[in-house]
Amino acid sequence: MAHPATVRRQERISRALDALGRTLIACGLLLLSFTAYQLWGTGIEQARSQRALERQFEKTAVVTDTTQQPGTTSAPRVPVPGDSVGRIEIPSLGVDEWMVAGARLSDLEKGPGVFAGSVLPGQTGNLAVAGHRTSYGAPFGDLDRLREGDDIIFTTAGGTFTYEVTGSRVVPPTDVGVLAQTKDRAVATLVTCHPKWTSRNRLIVTADLAPVHEPMAPTPIAETIASDPAQITPGWGHDRSRILPTVAWSGVLLAILAAARRLSRGGWWHRAGAWGVASVLFVPSLFMMFENLSGLLPANL
Repeated sequence: MAHPATVRRQERISRALDALGRTLIACGLLLLSFTAYQLWGTGIEQARSQRALERQFEKTAVVTDTTQQPGTTSAPRVPVPGDSVGRIEIPSLGVDEWMVAGARLSDLEKGPGVFAGSVLPGQTGNLAVAGHRTSYGAPFGDLDRLREGDDIIFTTAGGTFTYEVTGSRVVPPTDVGVLAQTKDRAVATLVTCHPKWTSRNRLIVTADLAPVHEPMAPTPIAETIASDPAQITPGWGHDRSRILPTVAWSGVLLAILAAARRLSRGGWWHRAGAWGVASVLFVPSLFMMFENLSGLLPANL
């Protein structure tokens, strides 16, 4: 018969291993859930934002048409950060997305974003657009499949403009020279991460305005481009406004689990009822926690 002290030590080890196993399983499930959120959950948010950008664009286009005097021309309205810029279509890839003014991560969650300092479609200068490759609908997911001569079509309140792909290359994420403006050419630059699932480098696709268009005078979104590499390479904790919501929603999740465990004591109907209600509350709370946590992790276009 084993000594009582030995039995107690074995029980403590058994409880510790059980707790460790449960913790590892919980962490694994959370990682799988977060991966699923990144791949599919973010697409739900992006689809909602796309509908909002479409409505804003249509409303702006109606206002522009009603205020424009017949036989006159005027400079296009310059979008402010967060505004709808227009639509980008890449027929060879099946891309059809609404663009937003700005290329911060909060902007790219809505759709492809036009960098601050970029000109608008159809204008002389560099139209630089960034887009996610593996999350938030992955609008630029297959950008590496573009070939020379492929069309990129932009539609704005000022008209529809076709650009023809001239090439692509991979650059370090700190190479902000790809955003530099041109003085005598109308070009477009598409930016996304490379390779997929990492933000190690940037895939750059360049295009020229098709000869059928006459370039218009530039009206950039901002006077100068942002030279800070962090604009396209934000690291850990880049959106500090999401720290408190992440902590708060994490607390909500723990409270739900604690309440379910407490209320599930008793018969099977208690357990089924408690964990059923907990599941209904847990899933949307987990979604909100992941949404805020994404703003604290390094960028992955």
